[in-house]
Amino acid sequence: MVCETHPQDPTMRRLLVSALLIAAALPALAAEREAMRVDRNITFATLEDDREMQLDLYRPAEATDAPLVVWVHGGGWMMGNRWPCPVAFLADHGYTVASISYRFAQQATYPAQLHDCKAAIRFLRANADDYGYNADRIGVIGASAGGHLAALLGTTGNDPDTEGDLGDHPDTSSAVQAVYDLFGPTDLADLDEDIPDDEENTLAAFSPITLLLGADPDDRPDLAAAADPAHYADADDPPFLIVHGTNDPLVPLRQSEYLAEKLEAVGVEHRLVVIEDGGHGGWHYQTEERIAELLVFLGEHLVEADE
Repeated sequence: MVCETHPQDPTMRRLLVSALLIAAALPALAAEREAMRVDRNITFATLEDDREMQLDLYRPAEATDAPLVVWVHGGGWMMGNRWPCPVAFLADHGYTVASISYRFAQQATYPAQLHDCKAAIRFLRANADDYGYNADRIGVIGASAGGHLAALLGTTGNDPDTEGDLGDHPDTSSAVQAVYDLFGPTDLADLDEDIPDDEENTLAAFSPITLLLGADPDDRPDLAAAADPAHYADADDPPFLIVHGTNDPLVPLRQSEYLAEKLEAVGVEHRLVVIEDGGHGGWHYQTEERIAELLVFLGEHLVEADE
């Protein structure tokens, strides 16, 4: 990992792994406006143990055919919450926003997380008329572990083997039309090499990637490949906007560079924005320039494309 502290420092090792587990997505949370219509705890699927998977919906006060943006939270695949939703402010710009939950790695190994996200997309598309947004214009935004899942949604939209069977709408498409990926992991085998190993500390010696996959990626490269968004990239994938900082201590910039290279190789429209001195979340990703950049990207691919 990018870090000025000596890699043999066990304290820094513990801090880095702990930070990966609680990786902040976008710390500045937009307040919900009174004019915003909010529907909470909507069940999009029910698991075999009768546990309900849920999402929250933030709708513009007036729009009836708004594009839909789906938020996937981060947290090292092990924690985090769909609320508060840091991109709920997009409802002020005419978008309906859905913030979704997914199972954590300690509850189920991959691909359960992707199957949950896909079930949410299928539910949202199938129920678009009931909630008043456009089922043909769905974008996805994710940060950190959520960026990883958002990128997977982008590259697996036309791969039936990745769908799973969760939810009541198995024949509905889970494809999305735009992906905004904030410093998401991609090559998990490579990233796992950066996670510190400290035999004296259980937490620091434990890799969230091993928990996610259910095996060490060195022992099961097939599992690591199956969880790699770039593994599925093809020319039919939607446009990507990838944003990553040069000083990210948890997910190195090369992770996003690798994804961009794979998208380039197969002819997918994409852009990699490199934030000088940007870390893993923080104010660098909340500036007026970044917000304007996001709005232009969504406008081009979810609004103008619909006209």
